[in-house]
Amino acid sequence: MSKDTYDPSESAKRIRPTWRTWTILIIVGALLFLVLAHLGRLALWRPIIFSAIALSGTTAVRWDLHKHYWFWMIVAFYIAAHVVAIMLLNWNTRWFPAALIAPIVVVDCLIILASFQIGEKFIPEESSR
Repeated sequence: MSKDTYDPSESAKRIRPTWRTWTILIIVGALLFLVLAHLGRLALWRPIIFSAIALSGTTAVRWDLHKHYWFWMIVAFYIAAHVVAIMLLNWNTRWFPAALIAPIVVVDCLIILASFQIGEKFIPEESSR
């Protein structure tokens, strides 16, 4: 298999978190929780975490495209879209079952991955760094 070919099994190996990654994620999550609680915006904690999971997961899965400028433009667009959605929608701290939240996160990931696929298909190779 050539080096330029996308291999899902390689992506899966690359995104397997280590204990250091888990430690950093727990610390950052706790700090985010504390800051939002202090600001009285605790309802934003869950959408921020789920957005971060969707964005970081899809970026890690398609990291093979990181040398293309359009990859980072797509990532920046979705970060901005998530920030706008988080700030404009009315969030609450009520409990929601995972069966309601998981499909939303999965669809979010699929949309981002489809955008990467479209960029890979339609943007010429010369446009990379």
